[in-house]
Amino acid sequence: EAKRVAVAHVLFKIFGIILIYPFLSPFESWIAETASSVPRQIANAHTFFNLGLACLFLPLSTPFAKGVTWLVSPPPPEKDPFKPKYLDTKLLDSPSFALEQATQEALRMADIAQGMFDDILDVLIKNNQERLEEIEKREAILDHLHRETKLYITRLSQNALTAEQSAREVAVLGLINNLENIGDIIDLNLIDLARKKINTGVRFSDAGIKELNEFHQMISQDFMLAISAFKTENLGLAENLIREKGRVHSRERTLRAAHIHRLHLGISETIESSAIHLDILTNLKRIKSHITSIAHTLIENSRMENK
Repeated sequence: EAKRVAVAHVLFKIFGIILIYPFLSPFESWIAETASSVPRQIANAHTFFNLGLACLFLPLSTPFAKGVTWLVSPPPPEKDPFKPKYLDTKLLDSPSFALEQATQEALRMADIAQGMFDDILDVLIKNNQERLEEIEKREAILDHLHRETKLYITRLSQNALTAEQSAREVAVLGLINNLENIGDIIDLNLIDLARKKINTGVRFSDAGIKELNEFHQMISQDFMLAISAFKTENLGLAENLIREKGRVHSRERTLRAAHIHRLHLGISETIESSAIHLDILTNLKRIKSHITSIAHTLIENSRMENK
C-alpha cells in the first residue's frame, strides 16, 4: 500500500506537468497578477496548480486507483515460515558475518516468542480457540528455527574464533535456548491450562483477571527490554533486569496471597478457577526466570570478552 501511495503521488504530479506545460506562459502571466512579490507568486502557483489537479483528478479517482493497483502488484506470498531467513551456509567460513546472520535469526525467533507470549493471555482469559491454535503453530516454527540455528552455530564453532566471537556465539546460543524454553512453557503448560479452562467452563473473577493482566504486562515489558539489551549489547539494561527479578517474584507472592484471600471470602469464580489461576502465576514466573537468564548470559559473555 505504501508503494502504491508513492507511485500514485508521482504519477499525479507527472500528469499534472504534462497537462499544464502547453499553458505554462498564460499560467505564469496569470500568477504574476495574483501578487506583487515573487515568493508569494511561487506559493500561489503551487497552491493553484495542486487545486487544479485535485479538481481534475477527483472524478477520475476510481479508475486512477485501479490503474495504480494494477501497476504495483501485491507482494508474493510469504515463504515457508519454517525456513530460516538468515542462515547462509556460504558465510560459515567468515565467522563475523555468520555470527551476524545467526544473531538476526535469533532475533527473528525472539519476535515469534514475544508474539506467543503477548497472545497467550487473550487465550487464557477470553478462551480464544483460534489464537490458541495459532500459538501452537508458532511454537512449532520456534522449535524448528531453534534446531536450525543451533546446528548452524555448531558448524561455525569448527572454525577458529576470536575471544569476542566466541563470547557472541555463546550469547546467541543462550538466547535461542531461553527462547525455546519460553516457547515450551507457553505450549506445554499455559496452552494446557487454557484448554482445561475452556473444557471445564470456569471463569476468573474480575479481580483475578486484573491481576493476571498486570503480572503478564510486567513480564512482557521485561521480555521486550531483555531482547533490546541483547540487540544493542546494553549491559546497563541487562543489569537492571537482573535486579528487577526480586521485584517480580515479590509481586507474584503478593498476587498469590490476594487470590488465597478471595478464596477465604468464598468468591465462586475464584474457587472454581483456583488451581488454573495459581498455575498461570507459577508459569509466568518461570518465563520471567528465562528472561532474566538472557540478561545474565549477556553480562557473563561481556566478562569473557574482556578477559
